[in-house]
Amino acid sequence: MNNFLYCFDENYQIPAFCSIYSILENVDEKVNFYLLQDVEVDNLKVPQKILNHKNLNQVYKYKINLQTEFPNLIDVHVSEATYYRLFLEDYIKESVELLIYVDCDVICVSNPIKEIDHFKNILISEKQTIAAFPESGLSNYGFKSFGIKKNNYFNAGIMLINLQKWKESNLKNEFIKIIEKYQNRLNYWDQDVMNIYFNGKYVRFTESLNYKIEMTSNQNYEHTDKEILRNVKLIHFSGKFKPWSIKGALNKNSMYFQKNYFEVFNEKYFLLFNYKLNAIKDLFNGFANLSIFKIDNSITFLYLSIRKILFNK
Repeated sequence: MNNFLYCFDENYQIPAFCSIYSILENVDEKVNFYLLQDVEVDNLKVPQKILNHKNLNQVYKYKINLQTEFPNLIDVHVSEATYYRLFLEDYIKESVELLIYVDCDVICVSNPIKEIDHFKNILISEKQTIAAFPESGLSNYGFKSFGIKKNNYFNAGIMLINLQKWKESNLKNEFIKIIEKYQNRLNYWDQDVMNIYFNGKYVRFTESLNYKIEMTSNQNYEHTDKEILRNVKLIHFSGKFKPWSIKGALNKNSMYFQKNYFEVFNEKYFLLFNYKLNAIKDLFNGFANLSIFKIDNSITFLYLSIRKILFNK
């Protein structure tokens, strides 16, 4: 049985639930979910649409409690939750051999099980700890900043993890040493930490399991390369702009997230942002470039945006 891992804080509960639901809707077998998060277990209310889903086997919930100060978390689009997965060995005690880690900004669009199982077998046969997709755009950064072998820096948004090897290597302590050594040089937070440690020693899986969606333009996912599109399983809204920000929601590509939000919560448009002034600017830009008139239910979107900006609800 496949086991999916999510790590998030209270602000990212809804994106996490939407991502989980998208997986349940596309797989063809029962799966487990392991949720490592920052609220009391009894207070984490998983939606009934998930708990009652035919493809759900079980949800395991863990409250994380860390006393560590993490670097580079001021005025950025991530929180300390990005570091939670570095400590997973302290919490997941069940006899799980393999985990599929998934970021909350990932949406499943097609059944990934066959491809996941293929790379899990490679992971085991090659006795590696993780499998991931290379992040070519950060290859030079990884090499110049940390000496990571060129073309070996990986994106940590989706990873296959051999949990037994992870625990045997006592990776938590290794990661802590790296954090202490590099501190504010970790521009990509725990992704840098893991890349420094593994330094190219990982199984490379295909782009279909981590297909990045561009949120700075309105190019529609449906109009991307058809050969790639046929094989895409997991799309990843990586980067600063998310499909639940004002700017992100005005992008056509946000539909893949917002569709799942509607199916889980029966509400149009989930909006979440940290900076009110930027949200106001993005809303005005939506009128200026007419993008607000090109999305579905534009009146509802405008009402929800104003309500969020004025009353934060």
